[in-house]
Amino acid sequence: MKGNKMLVLSGLFFGLSNCATKILGSRQSIGVSSSPFKAMIFINDQEIGLTPQSVDIKKSDSKSFKVRIELKGYKPYKTVLTRKTSGWIAENILPGGVIGLAVDYRTEGAYILTPEQVEAT
Repeated sequence: MKGNKMLVLSGLFFGLSNCATKILGSRQSIGVSSSPFKAMIFINDQEIGLTPQSVDIKKSDSKSFKVRIELKGYKPYKTVLTRKTSGWIAENILPGGVIGLAVDYRTEGAYILTPEQVEAT
């Protein structure tokens, strides 16, 4: 019986030791829209496609992402997505400690990009 409890506790320890990675992952979807729609989206000067759409961004590619939205006859809209530490890493304090934190930072699960929605008007 004692062995089963230890097995369960070990499973919980390692299962919860990288909560941010499991919840957030290494990629994040950012909604990009404009009014009028069908404007061209650029992220870090790379053409992505037309608005509206969700753009899947690999958080480890950069600490910040320059977003530009352009439509002929309109002034370009520019903003920056910044990478911030997520509150989910606090879940590592008890179950995972240093190991969980290391996993979350290594997999980029410790971060979120803000803002999560970009809207050019």
